[in-house]
Amino acid sequence: METTVLSTRQLPKAERFDWWREMVAHSSTPTAVASEHRADFLATSEQTWLGDLRLSAVSFPSMRVSRSPTLVRRCDPERYHLVLPSRGGRWFSWERSNALVREDDLMLYDSSHAYEAHSVTRDSGLSCLMIDIPRGRLPLPTAKIDLLLGRPLSARTGTGFLVAQFLTHLARQVGTLEDSDALRLGTATSDLVTALLAHHLSLSDEVGVDSRERFLLTRVYAFIEEHLGDRGLSPARIAAAHHISVRSLHRFFHREETSVSAWIKHRRLERCRRDLAEPHLLHRPVHTIAEQWGFAHPQSFSRAFSAAYECTPSDYRAGFRPVERAQGGQAAALSAEADSASQREG
Repeated sequence: METTVLSTRQLPKAERFDWWREMVAHSSTPTAVASEHRADFLATSEQTWLGDLRLSAVSFPSMRVSRSPTLVRRCDPERYHLVLPSRGGRWFSWERSNALVREDDLMLYDSSHAYEAHSVTRDSGLSCLMIDIPRGRLPLPTAKIDLLLGRPLSARTGTGFLVAQFLTHLARQVGTLEDSDALRLGTATSDLVTALLAHHLSLSDEVGVDSRERFLLTRVYAFIEEHLGDRGLSPARIAAAHHISVRSLHRFFHREETSVSAWIKHRRLERCRRDLAEPHLLHRPVHTIAEQWGFAHPQSFSRAFSAAYECTPSDYRAGFRPVERAQGGQAAALSAEADSASQREG
């Protein structure tokens, strides 16, 4: 899936803050920002669309952010924003309430409400993941969801932990996923967020059967990703870990038009393909990479890889070397020519 990267790093230091300020002021959810790091404002935002949901990984220095009633009236996309800080804490002021959001907390806010936020300390920057969700994608009463706005929701245990782990793994893997996965992952994400909010509101009965099953399937997908390198990963083990029958597990995957074993094999092959293309892993033997991701026999891995990608693992890896070799050969030829010329001149 394609990710859009917005960064101030490529700009002159004197222009970085003004560029970032203008960008967020004219975004779909405009805000005003102020910072004591205007002289050298290093900020980055990586955005990936999952259907009509947007996953963002954001990093910036300490700053104050405000969305005034005027900005709300000017532009309101009617979206919820769920934030998971991975570095640094922030104070949020929401109407007449204040909350400190720390690392390993989740917090929900709404584009239709004014708010202010600032870093806990001047020197502390912030890195976070954020998912933007259209308000209509959450099948819960809006008045109930409003009760959770601006409240820290623990990401250390229970449903919050599952949501945090899913978002973290998703952000790490977007580069290995296909565009065709976007809609399904968007649905899985909105179901997870729905389950999180329903849990905190004690509204689990209002979440439909389909949403609960998709939530369970999302947990299964996350479990598979976490244990891909384990050769003992099997339908029986996956079902036992989620307290369901193997038959139910197969039924879930049948609805996804695949099977448990086929999905595990597909994800293992994708991990191997990614590693084979990594320049810093070119020294690792192909069979070692295959073993790392759960393939017990090099021959069966080679056959599976060739069937999936229409080339052998070695040929696929070689496809990332010719430029490197050609450049090396060209550089050597140029160097030899320069040495020869220098000798002639001498």
